[in-house]
Amino acid sequence: MPSMGFCILCVHGLSRLSSRVGPRGSSALTFCFLLLLVLFSCKSVSQSECWRSREALFRSGVQTLPHNAKVHYNYANFLKDQNRKEEAINHYKIVLRLYPKHSSALNNLGTLTSNVTAAEEYYRKALDISPQHSRALFNLGNLLRTQGRNEEAEVSLKESLLHGPYFADAYSSLGSLLADQKRHEEAKEVYLAGIKNCPESSDLQNNYGVFLVDIGSPQKAVSHYLLALRLRPNHHVAMLNLGRLYRSLNQNSEAGKWYKKALQISRDIDVITPLGALYYNTGQYNEALGLYKEAMALHPHSVQIRLSLVSGGLPDTKL
Repeated sequence: MPSMGFCILCVHGLSRLSSRVGPRGSSALTFCFLLLLVLFSCKSVSQSECWRSREALFRSGVQTLPHNAKVHYNYANFLKDQNRKEEAINHYKIVLRLYPKHSSALNNLGTLTSNVTAAEEYYRKALDISPQHSRALFNLGNLLRTQGRNEEAEVSLKESLLHGPYFADAYSSLGSLLADQKRHEEAKEVYLAGIKNCPESSDLQNNYGVFLVDIGSPQKAVSHYLLALRLRPNHHVAMLNLGRLYRSLNQNSEAGKWYKKALQISRDIDVITPLGALYYNTGQYNEALGLYKEAMALHPHSVQIRLSLVSGGLPDTKL
């Protein structure tokens, strides 16, 4: 509506001017008006190219406002989502040159950095600027855990949940950390708190199911795997976990059903090989061989799959 009103005013103004300047002036006005119309139309066509894709839009923002930290940050996030790490790192660094206190750019740089020392430094710089940055606390906690610094990791993950109580991934990480230390009751409390605060998280339901299997409660795990699938029907990891669970209970028919469902969604090696092992162990050798060959095509240098092709079987492994 504002654009329509602007057009009406322009035409009305042109009409009023034409009536005052006479025929010759009117022709000149009309020519100028048409020239402006053509120029604006060309500009509109040129601008419309920026809307053809998200990347074109972000790149246009960077070209138009090269000294704006926000447009570089948005473009870097897009590049990170596209797994174009080096380009993303470059734009995050530009963000920090323009605005050194951008804590989220520091945090994201940490996630893209392969050097663990540099990554920790980025996370800690982000937390110096924003001590309540729940994602930086979460990422730092996970990094510390990989280094065996479990006490520090626990503190960081708990702080992450303190400042971000609806952050499902932090519940999963903390629950897993506690479970690894055989602190099962504490881990259970963390998982249940996460499920209460993040009822829409399919991954949290799935991870709690894995925890229940690990502590010897496979039947209770089934309901949580099914809840994960209700929340996200294409959650192939939950399907795979159901297959593994039923396989451990010697319910091969039910296990095969879930493996096949997972295979309809993902042809990844971790999905293919368990079904191949099930086929082999139930005497369906041709079906097993076909799946092993497919897995071999995906990972031609895998020693484990080569041994399976030779021996005819693949040991079942835990996801």
